[in-house]
Amino acid sequence: MEAISTPESFHLLFYVGLMFIISQIAGNIANHLNLPRLIGYIVAGILFGPYALGWYSQTLMEQDLEFFRDFALAIIAFSIGGALEMPVIKRLRSSLTWITVLQTSFASIFVFLTMWWLLPFTNGEPGPHLTVIALILGAVSAATAPAAILSLVDEFKARGDFKSALLGIVALDDVIAIIFYSIAIAVAGSLLGQNNGTLVAALGQTSFILFFEIALGLLVGFIVAKSLFYFSEYRTMLGVLLGIIMMITGFCLSLGISSLLACVMLGFMVTNVAKHELANEAMDIIHTIQQPVFGVFFFMAGAHLNISLAPSAFALAMALTLSRFAGKYIGTRLGGKIAGTAPDLTKNLGIALMPAAGVMVGLTLNARDTLGEALGSYAELMVTVVIGATLINEFLTPFFVRFAITRAKQQKTQS
Repeated sequence: MEAISTPESFHLLFYVGLMFIISQIAGNIANHLNLPRLIGYIVAGILFGPYALGWYSQTLMEQDLEFFRDFALAIIAFSIGGALEMPVIKRLRSSLTWITVLQTSFASIFVFLTMWWLLPFTNGEPGPHLTVIALILGAVSAATAPAAILSLVDEFKARGDFKSALLGIVALDDVIAIIFYSIAIAVAGSLLGQNNGTLVAALGQTSFILFFEIALGLLVGFIVAKSLFYFSEYRTMLGVLLGIIMMITGFCLSLGISSLLACVMLGFMVTNVAKHELANEAMDIIHTIQQPVFGVFFFMAGAHLNISLAPSAFALAMALTLSRFAGKYIGTRLGGKIAGTAPDLTKNLGIALMPAAGVMVGLTLNARDTLGEALGSYAELMVTVVIGATLINEFLTPFFVRFAITRAKQQKTQS
């Protein structure tokens, strides 16, 4: 028998199981300290990852366990789509459209310009590498963390149009972030010389892929929604939904494309096409497994944090946080005024859109995998900046969201 000398000496399932246990313990510790569970997950990943204690090597994180990250992102995307309910979208469509478009665009532009200006001061040589990093960071900054928002909305008991508008905007945010990211990747490939054709051709190919992902999600989602009646028993429905999510994710990855948009459309169709009781049950079933999945996903995200880069990345993480928040707040106020949205929504939604985690982290990790060879060490800096910004956001988020919900309730009562 060989001596156990490296992390890879254990079977892969050992490390998957250990991540589940460590992440949930860390989440409970965070709760006892009155912090979001997410903080516990990420800190545990940092502690046990390759850059600290080294229980999980880079090989495990970046190759062997990559499949689980893809699965977790698919679950997150499915849940995002499941929050897009047509009655809410129709009733608040003007407000949702203007606020979503402007705050996502402003956040992306503000972050891009801020990073483009600051990155050369990190001893980086001017060139396309820094522009690409700024472009990717700007694109992913459009996203808002649905898991954090959902947990805080429940905890602080948000109600009425504020809750509906907030959840609708969060869901649409991440759809737009995925689209922004896909375009940014195409532009980045051209800037780094990875595309064989012109930028227009690359954007055309990206548009086709986006259309394919949306069509695939809508088609499969329609079939699943109409078939749920035959799998209405709880355990059977869970198995079918997980199987479909895994299959559509595996199919997309086999084609070399992202499954996120397809999974968003899958969740959207299940929520809006299936019978109301079945749709609610389907989303409830997925919600029961979200926390363990989130725990492992954010553990893995934390493990990617290169603590040797942390001092130089802290200023960038703080700048990203502030510029993203400014973009979302200003865009929300402007969009609300254009749409004639009620003051209690216009003044408070932007404050509540601060959380940034799941999709933002996932897309950044995907960018590192896609462009890592061309970006070199800058790819790790990009990931470290985003995870650092996530940590800052998660420490501040509960206070901002609570303030927004409380003030919205007071203003609604007074009006």
